[in-house]
Amino acid sequence: MAQQTKKLLLTGATGYMHVERGGTVLYDLLHSTIPKVQELDISILLRNASLTEYFEAQGATVIPFTSLDDTAHIRTIASAHDIVIHTASGLHTASAEALIRGLGDRKAETGAEVTYIHTSGCTNIGDRPLSLGFVDKSLHSDKDDVHTLLVEREKLFQWTQRQTDLVTVATGEEVGVRTYIIMVPQVFGFGKGVARINKLLSFWVDTQVERGRANYIGDGDGVWSMVDIADAAALYVLLLAKVLEGAPPASGKKGWFFLSATEMTLKEWARKQGDAGVQAGIFKETEPESVTVEELAKDNGWLAGFMEILASSARMRPDRARELGWGPVKGTNGWEEEWTDMFVELYKQKAAGSGK
Repeated sequence: MAQQTKKLLLTGATGYMHVERGGTVLYDLLHSTIPKVQELDISILLRNASLTEYFEAQGATVIPFTSLDDTAHIRTIASAHDIVIHTASGLHTASAEALIRGLGDRKAETGAEVTYIHTSGCTNIGDRPLSLGFVDKSLHSDKDDVHTLLVEREKLFQWTQRQTDLVTVATGEEVGVRTYIIMVPQVFGFGKGVARINKLLSFWVDTQVERGRANYIGDGDGVWSMVDIADAAALYVLLLAKVLEGAPPASGKKGWFFLSATEMTLKEWARKQGDAGVQAGIFKETEPESVTVEELAKDNGWLAGFMEILASSARMRPDRARELGWGPVKGTNGWEEEWTDMFVELYKQKAAGSGK
């Protein structure tokens, strides 16, 4: 009896890598040279019907849906698939749980193993230097007991993305679904597919264009890990290939993978933004200014507690990812230039939109 083709569902196909991240991942899946990946039947969830023809031409099956909040529908869709890669949001707990339970339904019906790959972020391990006086500049490895680290950090201060990760692990264990969580740091570079630029960066750019100068919070000594979008997407394909080839790494509470190619302090980050702003013709000087978290929150209309993320440190070492065979390629060759080019384009877009 011939083996049935494995069915994969991807969310966030119209995105970059934050907040919806799947565009580059989908592109790499559809263009993979790995035989087991090439054999997959790939479907995507899509809200924007105008993009249906585009994605179908790329080789993906389009499944319309209205919202991540429609969890009953999402669960039903997931139950028709063997693998789910969720890149649409790391902050939407209910959709993650629905996708995992749908895979659990699939396993109960077919008896075959199912796999869920979730996208999360480095802010899970970030500190709170301003509001709590809690500073953590440790370099955390994905070979550490990441699950316990997040449980303990959640006791210190609550964070929706981290809560979603813990629910992901618990739900997977409950219904017998193999779960993996990829924790992504700040992502730079130009994406493939529909979204080229990291739209999470837009809310920084908005206020900087209005101020006419790049900025950072406080002394800007927080440190973040960083990775190129191409290198980030490569880990998804590599992990998926291991699963398809019958060599899945440990999952669940041990199923964490970090991404990182380099690091930058937030002040260094702002200086590079200043360089880009001058190149874009938006700023008159490259040197950024220090602002308070309250000022930045007021400028952006965000809560100060959320904006404190931009004063935090979140350092990751991808030891386990490297053991899979992953390693940054693009992120070690010319990444500074690509970072600047990305911000030049962002500043020009924002300036054109604001009339400046």
